[in-house]
Amino acid sequence: MEELQDQNINQAVRPKFLTVLCILTFIYSGIMTLSQFAVAIFHETYMGAMSGMMDMFTSNNNAFGQVYAMFMATPRLHFACMGLAYAMALVGAYLMFRLRKMGFSLYALAQVGLVTVPVLTAHYPFDWLGLVFNVMWVLLYFRFYRLMH
Repeated sequence: MEELQDQNINQAVRPKFLTVLCILTFIYSGIMTLSQFAVAIFHETYMGAMSGMMDMFTSNNNAFGQVYAMFMATPRLHFACMGLAYAMALVGAYLMFRLRKMGFSLYALAQVGLVTVPVLTAHYPFDWLGLVFNVMWVLLYFRFYRLMH
């Protein structure tokens, strides 16, 4: 009986658009996972290299200077938590690629983390545009939820 269920799951056809969404998520979340963990691991080195660019960004007290100052104050914990959230999105996309419902739950939870972690760890202002994009991606994946097992 269990073998029959596994065969039915394996025979389910993954829609092409779901495949495209998953591949785009693999690319973006994979790159972001690596970069966030790299900055978390080499935080002092990275921040030291960025401080060498300070003159270019902070001249004339422009908006880049404010963003640069905020970025330089970002703690290591922020990058580690963002790396975990992106890794969770990557695992969720992989599971959805395999048509598993658990993947959608992981992906949606990761998107909540990606919006809240910057506010909680680095005291960044809330990113409303990021929220809109994350909700859009979750809704795109939700279209295929009924096909997942």
